[in-house]
Amino acid sequence: MSDAEQALLEEQHAPWEYVSQLEAGGGDPTLTMADLLASRQDAVLKTLQTQGVSKVGEFRAPSDLVFPAFGRDPILTLGSSRRALDYEALWSRRLRELAQGHKPSGWSSSVVVEAFVVNVKGAANADQDGLLQPLLKRWNAGALEMEAFGLPAVQAVVEFKWHTFARRLLLLELAFFVLWLLSFFAFTILFQDESEKASLGDLLATGRGRATLLAEALALLAMAPFLVLEYGTIAVYRSGWLNVWNVQDALTYVLQITITLLHVTRNVHSGYLSIACALQCILLLFRLQYFSRVFTATRFAFLEAVKEAISAISIYLFFMVLVILGFAVAFHILFRKDQKSEEFSTIVSAFLTMWANQSGLLDLDLMRSSHNPVTAVLLAVAYSFVMGMVIVNMLIGLMSNALEKTSRHEGTKMLLNKAQIVDELEATLPRWMEDRLMGSPDFIHILRIDPDRLDKPDLSCMWEGSAGGDAPAGKDGADGVSANVAARLAGMQAQLDRLEALLQAATAQKAQPAASVSS
Repeated sequence: MSDAEQALLEEQHAPWEYVSQLEAGGGDPTLTMADLLASRQDAVLKTLQTQGVSKVGEFRAPSDLVFPAFGRDPILTLGSSRRALDYEALWSRRLRELAQGHKPSGWSSSVVVEAFVVNVKGAANADQDGLLQPLLKRWNAGALEMEAFGLPAVQAVVEFKWHTFARRLLLLELAFFVLWLLSFFAFTILFQDESEKASLGDLLATGRGRATLLAEALALLAMAPFLVLEYGTIAVYRSGWLNVWNVQDALTYVLQITITLLHVTRNVHSGYLSIACALQCILLLFRLQYFSRVFTATRFAFLEAVKEAISAISIYLFFMVLVILGFAVAFHILFRKDQKSEEFSTIVSAFLTMWANQSGLLDLDLMRSSHNPVTAVLLAVAYSFVMGMVIVNMLIGLMSNALEKTSRHEGTKMLLNKAQIVDELEATLPRWMEDRLMGSPDFIHILRIDPDRLDKPDLSCMWEGSAGGDAPAGKDGADGVSANVAARLAGMQAQLDRLEALLQAATAQKAQPAASVSS
């Protein structure tokens, strides 16, 4: 099975199934963004759920065109100024364009594809005029659940903008970041053996010095686009921009500028330049994970996992630090007559010693040589049991649960991440460039494969057939299974009806003696 088919079979398509089953008719369902956010502001999400997308029809297309065209995407999107059009001709032409150059695989079959349209006119508009930015502002304010980005109308807008311009710009952004990262690491390598007494002129007089300054200049130039993007995001979200990850990004800009100023002004004799370089190395590598959130091949987002882990274990970590601090103070007091032991001479050194020995046993020779050897050994064993066998293992379990939590709703999280990147780019790009890259479509048209009607095996039916009876096959087999389930439900309903009749009869019998007594 190809990756495309596997992605389709694993798709969580319940929202699209819901839209597909909605009845058409009832007047023109078209809404404008102004109508949606103004006149229906108390039911924006419900309106998007029930009226945001309509199914316009379905048709069959060759699998040799459909699967290569979709790739790993659950839907295809197109922008148009019209809501009503010849969807079969439009999408057939689009499928041929996308599948051009792909070789047929195995055999060719027909696949049922469904055509939809977003009923919100102007949903793909940029910035506050479109659908994404209002939703993201609500999300940042904590007034919106992540599931809202899985609504078909929102998903269609995100995928349309992503494939129209955002993906290409993000790859360009990634190229600039790699240039920044490589230039900075080249600078740190070349800077290692640089003389602190050398002036700026001395550096320019040597090849190594010129290479160091060139790498430093390239790092600054490669950082410039990110400063522009950050400024655009701050201008739109203002205080909503402030979070841990954005602060980390801002810190990389501050560190890069500080490193350049310290180096060019030849203020290299202090330790601040080395500290700044060390921090920048770590932060830049962390920031590289930002790009892994929206590409299917690297969907695991390290920063998201760290965020979930910190959120899940923050209280537990605080309790863990308190336990370590308690043992550290205990050992500091116990070793007050053994000041020659630097491990416990101060509370700070004692805490660092305990922290470094969380999962191991403390030095027993050191314990035996103290003035209170028995107490020290017992305390060391107790610490090893409490920390190494209980607290640390519980911490590992909590972090495993947090990591498992990050893998839930991967598709919706990926849509949210794409929406954030799209909005960040739109907040920075001038309007004329947005119009040139994306155009100004009033409506978004959608094509989707229905996974339930793909040619795929049903192994559960095979197991049922091996247990007894004839194994169902194909559509007739599915009908047989449905009939079997319906028969079982009917039997259960009949049993419930009999139980209800018996209960009513028993109640009536109890009511008769009571009536006779009262009379």
